[in-house]
Amino acid sequence: MVPALEYADTAAAACKTSRSRVVRSIAPFARGFTEVVLLVYMIGVCSVYVLFVKENLKQVLTLENQMKDPTNFLKGCGVLNFAMAIIAILYILMGSLGYLAYGEKTKGSITLNLPPNNT
Repeated sequence: MVPALEYADTAAAACKTSRSRVVRSIAPFARGFTEVVLLVYMIGVCSVYVLFVKENLKQVLTLENQMKDPTNFLKGCGVLNFAMAIIAILYILMGSLGYLAYGEKTKGSITLNLPPNNT
């Protein structure tokens, strides 16, 4: 059985077993360096997510404030729920049609199933 390695363990193991002397010499630092890189990456991802939510929230609040009757925005069949239901139905419909068209060979993004020279 192959042991499960985390990213830092994988980087350290790869450096230790490298054919290059230079790469083997940095093996003691590979784990820490990888952890720092992953931390910076995760902070970046979280920052982008926070900014995305902030901008969308601002648009939603602006939309709600410009409505004649803002109480209709959050009702059970209000504007927000109705719009999200339409979006969910469109996602389900596109996913189902993609699966019907390509079956088990369907890739993560349906556009990856299209021929490369399809313009």
